[in-house]
Amino acid sequence: MGTSGATWVAAIVALLILAAVAFLVFRLLSGGTPTTPVTQVTVPSFVNLSLVDAQALAAQNGISVNPSSFVQASGVAANTVLEQDPAAGAKIDRGGVVTLKVAAGQETVPVPDLRNRTEQEAFNLLATAGLGLGPKTEAFDPVVAAGRVINSTPVGGSVVNKGTEIAYVLSKGPEPSPSPSPSPSPTPTPTPTPPPTLPPTPPPTPTPPPAQLTVADYRCTTLAQATGDIVGDGFIVGTVSDEPDGYVATDASIVIDQSPNPGQKRPSGTAIDLVVTDPASLATCPP
Repeated sequence: MGTSGATWVAAIVALLILAAVAFLVFRLLSGGTPTTPVTQVTVPSFVNLSLVDAQALAAQNGISVNPSSFVQASGVAANTVLEQDPAAGAKIDRGGVVTLKVAAGQETVPVPDLRNRTEQEAFNLLATAGLGLGPKTEAFDPVVAAGRVINSTPVGGSVVNKGTEIAYVLSKGPEPSPSPSPSPSPTPTPTPTPPPTLPPTPPPTPTPPPAQLTVADYRCTTLAQATGDIVGDGFIVGTVSDEPDGYVATDASIVIDQSPNPGQKRPSGTAIDLVVTDPASLATCPP
């Protein structure tokens, strides 16, 4: 009986030791490494800043900004921050992201060629392009028929802001000949003196062909700069195509292709067609 009691005591002690060991192991495994608290920062106000200034301010505060959308906004410069989320004064983790809504540049369109169009045709072309019919002047023209447009200001092919009014000159046809003066009473015809013999008239000098200009490289510049350079080089802006489909060109769009190609010779007044794209999507230029 004494031996049996000692055995039970030993078993109970062993169970207590195992329980203590299990408890210590559980504490070690469940305790883990203490978590370092995340530093939070106060979100500054980015509204009315340019996108570049907003990015710099975000970096100073240890956060970043994401321009999630670009929208048309009248009376606001392009790339100006309109809204932000979270709002200024909110707390976010250091390294967090603030979403921005940014103003896009004013939409631009090419001026259609109005030459030799009737007033109604000119009005329809301008309305389709989102432009207005500006002041009209009239002038005689030996070639353009009466009632048709001689030229416009700005000229066809120029890129202008949507809604711009285009002035034009309407032809009154050829200038009429002056009325002849009444004939005076005839006087006796004097005996004519033989005219001196004149040397033969030399043939007229042929008109030289128009000067050929070298087409410059307008790629990798903004649409606004390319437009000014093309006009300054003696050409006009032709068709402006957007890539990819759905993208709407702005003055800040980057030219990625042109026709005619750089280095080719073309007469003054030739239209230069351009292909533009979003600068944010362009990794290298030319692509």
